[in-house]
Amino acid sequence: MACVLGVTATVCALAAVALVLASGADHSRLEALSTGVVSLVFVAAGLAAWLTLPSSRVGPLLTAAGFAWIAGGLDESSVPLVYAVGELLRPLFIPLAAHALLGFPAGRLRRLPDRAAALLLYVAVLVLGPARFLVSPEPNDDCGDCARNPLAVIDDHALLELLSGVQQVAVAAGVAGVALILARRWLLASPAGAHEVVPALVAAACAMVYLLALGAEQLIDPSDGAEDVLALIQILAASAVPVLLLVGIRRTPAAPALPKR
Repeated sequence: MACVLGVTATVCALAAVALVLASGADHSRLEALSTGVVSLVFVAAGLAAWLTLPSSRVGPLLTAAGFAWIAGGLDESSVPLVYAVGELLRPLFIPLAAHALLGFPAGRLRRLPDRAAALLLYVAVLVLGPARFLVSPEPNDDCGDCARNPLAVIDDHALLELLSGVQQVAVAAGVAGVALILARRWLLASPAGAHEVVPALVAAACAMVYLLALGAEQLIDPSDGAEDVLALIQILAASAVPVLLLVGIRRTPAAPALPKR
């Protein structure tokens, strides 16, 4: 199955890159290639972790995050329904990656704070995201070239603004929660336990760097050179997340039972 998933991911990633490059949108080539590079790193690391430690859910979660990243490339399509699917699936990698970080190395959320942070991110993406698409034919005001949203049942700009604001706050709170939980886990752990948490903690730091670079790209209007720098930072930071978790998995002989709360 690993070979099938790997080949499927490669074909889909190449198709997504081709779609982005052919869309005619204002993307640098490096930014377009990030769709394929990051997604394939997630899938490859996820499959390797899956094979290394089958009892852990980290591998499947990373693999799923990679496929979600690939699907995000569909939002460059001029076909309205394909565009909508890409927009809805693109952010799914955030809760999937957070789930893997919080559950590392077993991939299971045993503590209430872990579950709360992961649930907040899943709700932000799987509930608030689709809700935005139901209330406006143009859910992304900053995308003038995007296809029209075919899922809208009403056109209420005020409600769209409210849902977008709530979603952004939920994602920010969830990401901050993940960082605080991992930092606290490292600070309170024994020397052996702290060593186990390090891969997830460093991976979370890389994820924060990616999000900051993504935010900088959204907030400013950089020159072409700055766009390439931000795109390169995003590629390196995002790709480091699954690689670091894979390194940690390979150092784990068996998925240990996490202590109960």
